[in-house]
Amino acid sequence: MEANKKQTNAIFLDTWAKGRFDFTPDEYDALYAIAMQRPVLGGCGVYSARVMLGVEAEQMDSYRLRNPESNDNSAPLIGKIYPNPAKDEAYFDYQLKDGQKGTVYVYSFTGQLLFGKDFNSENNRLVISTADFNNGLYFYRIIVDKAVVANEKLMIIK
Repeated sequence: MEANKKQTNAIFLDTWAKGRFDFTPDEYDALYAIAMQRPVLGGCGVYSARVMLGVEAEQMDSYRLRNPESNDNSAPLIGKIYPNPAKDEAYFDYQLKDGQKGTVYVYSFTGQLLFGKDFNSENNRLVISTADFNNGLYFYRIIVDKAVVANEKLMIIK
């Protein structure tokens, strides 16, 4: 448990704390190995690894973790939020098949949920008001039919 905590903290300090949000293959492999552990055996480092990889606990069995910098296209990307950087509004254009449902979430740098909105196949655009957001780095997650299809960064510059 202590080794997992030390390793995830070291990776955090070498990446996110310095404003670098991509991982080297070694960093990714280490986080992946920790994230796949059961928290009762792996300790709080398991949760840290999952946060850094952008996965939820319920996805551990149904969603294959992948390095977002890799060329593995096994998880489709529905769309991206733009413009990025955004000012007062950002847009999410998407296309879903009939009956598909999704949710987009925007989180602060510290992981606080700031925005969440469901979307479906009836529309093709979602407007996200960022007028109340401060300048800085945010993260967004797009989930379609209970599967994470995107974990990306969003900059707000006013």
